[in-house]
Amino acid sequence: MDKWDGKAFIDKMELDKDKSVLEIGVGTGRLAVRVAPLCGKFYGVDISPKTIERAKENLSQQNDVKLLCGDFLTLDISHSFDVIYSSLTFMHVEEKQKAINKAAALLKDGGKFVLSIDKNQDVFIDTGTRKITVFPDTPEKMKTYIANSGLFLIEHYETEFAHIFVAKKECKCYCGHDCSRCVTYIATQTDDDSLREQSQRFYKEQFGIDIPLEKLNCWGGRTDKVFELCQDCPFRKCCIERNISSCNLCPEYPCAMLKDYQIKYVNKCNQI
Repeated sequence: MDKWDGKAFIDKMELDKDKSVLEIGVGTGRLAVRVAPLCGKFYGVDISPKTIERAKENLSQQNDVKLLCGDFLTLDISHSFDVIYSSLTFMHVEEKQKAINKAAALLKDGGKFVLSIDKNQDVFIDTGTRKITVFPDTPEKMKTYIANSGLFLIEHYETEFAHIFVAKKECKCYCGHDCSRCVTYIATQTDDDSLREQSQRFYKEQFGIDIPLEKLNCWGGRTDKVFELCQDCPFRKCCIERNISSCNLCPEYPCAMLKDYQIKYVNKCNQI
């Protein structure tokens, strides 16, 4: 199966015994039997009860393995993970943006998302006895989904039959602002109204803008749930138009406007 994933795919996860891992679409455990021994805790999700039972058999000799049967999009998963990966599963997922958004939310800061998608663009899988509808992926659309989720794409490469994406959860905005230290972002993650009030005072005192408390929410500058004042950010718009995940990937970096903005504001205000 190296034509779709294999050792190189697993190596991209950079596993060790301190890391927790989630596989979306664990199936019978084809990859899991190779991944589980390399990490500290392994979780696998699959919608099929039959394949989950097979996976349980195949992984019965492994420690710290938990397998969940259900739809990844609706399952209540209370853990966060160092690595989330999926191979040849997203063709079965119609709501791809929602799935990647959930994976991003479940990743720890600094965590990795490794994904393999089939190059085949057929809309059916013919098993001989029936045709199964699938939703083929393109690398261009997948890059957009990953960017919209707030994940940072660090590598895209091809195998004979698949496209592989390696993304990282870096809590930074397009301009380089560290969202993980932002008062508004932390207030959202912890649902802390006292921090929202602190952020509210900042915008009132610094810019004369009176923002209602209920609108002080942000899930990160590179997500689709960005703070409303940042939705019209020129750097955000520029990166999206150029299909790049941060300003420092632009051949014109740093442009004069960004350089001035970084000097005045980036990682210099409304942070903890």
